[in-house]
Amino acid sequence: MIAASETLSAAFMGALLQALGTGAKALLYTGTRPAPGEAAAGAAVGQVLFADVPGTVTAGALVLAPGPVAVALANAAPTWARVMSGADAWLFDCDARMGAAADAGQELVIGSTAALQAGVSIQILSGQFSALP
Repeated sequence: MIAASETLSAAFMGALLQALGTGAKALLYTGTRPAPGEAAAGAAVGQVLFADVPGTVTAGALVLAPGPVAVALANAAPTWARVMSGADAWLFDCDARMGAAADAGQELVIGSTAALQAGVSIQILSGQFSALP
């Protein structure tokens, strides 16, 4: 991760907010995150959608808004997410966790349970991205 001034981080997060656009989503995976943009080792265990207005830039950070409800694809606890734009272009990968899991600085928080359950509703609970130190 880079460490930038609040002004530069805010500009970067504003550009990220624009790049997400309407229809952005995060594909949720378990296991080790691959190199940036490389194929995931297994199938996605869930997919969550970003809100039409994904969030706001506050004090140099992009603070996510809760997203619409989606459905979990498997029984698992995601460890990372692949974020795709509304145009289905890869934007970035980030760490993810379930809401009841320990907070170790993961950028994306899904629901309030400890793990996904296939067929059960899920959504983005919270998240924050920044280039601040």
